Amino acid sequence: MNNFPQTSVQNQILEMINEQVIPFEPEVVAREMLGQYYESIKSGDQPFILFCAGASGRILQPFFEKLHLPIVGFCDNNIALHGHKFCGLPVFSVDTLKQKYGQSVILIASAGYHRFIKQQLLDEGFAPSRILTLDAGDTSIVANLKRERLLMLARNGEPQDMIATYKREGDMIERVFHLLKDNKSKNLYIDRLVMIASCYEYTTYRRFVENYSEPVLKYGFENTERLRQGGVHFYFRNDVLALADDEVFLDGGAYNGDSAESFIQACEEQGRSYNAIHCFEADKGNYAKLKDWAKTQLNIACHPLGLWNEKTQVRFASSNISESYGARIQGSSEQEGIADIVIDTVTIDEVFSNQRVSLIKMDIEGAEIAALEGARHVIRRDHPKLAISVYHNPEDLYRIPAMLAEMNPDYRFYLRHLGNHYDDTILFAIDGD
Repeated sequence: MNNFPQTSVQNQILEMINEQVIPFEPEVVAREMLGQYYESIKSGDQPFILFCAGASGRILQPFFEKLHLPIVGFCDNNIALHGHKFCGLPVFSVDTLKQKYGQSVILIASAGYHRFIKQQLLDEGFAPSRILTLDAGDTSIVANLKRERLLMLARNGEPQDMIATYKREGDMIERVFHLLKDNKSKNLYIDRLVMIASCYEYTTYRRFVENYSEPVLKYGFENTERLRQGGVHFYFRNDVLALADDEVFLDGGAYNGDSAESFIQACEEQGRSYNAIHCFEADKGNYAKLKDWAKTQLNIACHPLGLWNEKTQVRFASSNISESYGARIQGSSEQEGIADIVIDTVTIDEVFSNQRVSLIKMDIEGAEIAALEGARHVIRRDHPKLAISVYHNPEDLYRIPAMLAEMNPDYRFYLRHLGNHYDDTILFAIDGD
């Protein structure tokens, strides 16, 4: 565990992080991505294509360029991009890919949609061995941990960028460190920042999981029983959040009802009652499953809406093109990810202008800051207990608690890692009164 500085000095926190970061080795990571094709791509003998002209492609193109691994261009399903350039390279359709580059190596530069794109390419007749993805080739715990760094590189960029970000936002990082109320939270905070800046180097990543994963702490790293109980179980069964009678629970990112069901079970186990549950789920496929489950329960309202900082419509990547648990709001730009539909959003302040809220859980795939901005009035009025995901964007780990501390200075903050892998680092905010 870390030895914390006794004084509130910013550079001591950053120095502690810098001392523990494992140097990033770009060539090692590139070889993990490209496998047997690394040398032939580098020599120019093998055409190399990135599929997805989006955020991950924008990160990976200069990464490969610096290693002298030439990319022919980007393939993308977005017809608005065809015939244009992205990162200085041409963007073309799957038809063009088949006609001109049928024997190329294709790396699917997407963390969220790789399975759908891979199936699309297989259906088009591309050789399975030439379709590379960022996910693990097998499902073992070790393989997933080792492969996770590739996903994180594609999402967040090279780790030196994170060190620069830490330096730029050092005041906030230091301030949040001192907002955390126990050593477990502070250790987790430092070690997660180190892990991110080390680009999820295996030993650093495994140490984080072994030290902080609640399923691992309960069952042990090698016990596969831990894989059956992830985040939703520990949301309401931990050493931080205590349920009360007559809870009004707002479930942001309700998925298929799994976390609401866990909440109901935890209330029963702890001899607590609840007044109402409000489930928000914007994905149509997930919402249908949520509604089917809710029919068997009492006092549950389901809302087919996204949570945001205003009532509007936004671009959304649904479960039609992504993993169902990863359906998410996308940016407004044509090049900011893949989106197949438009959804309606609301603010928590609008929906609950005249109704108390006592507990809010949010796992909304990176939209947490916007949704919390739309909950300022409710947070200041009701001081609800909060369980907020802070793992979707690296900066959420400190930006979200800093924002909540401004909204309600009485909050006490704790960090817990509820998942088995990278996912489900949760910020708990508990009112001090």
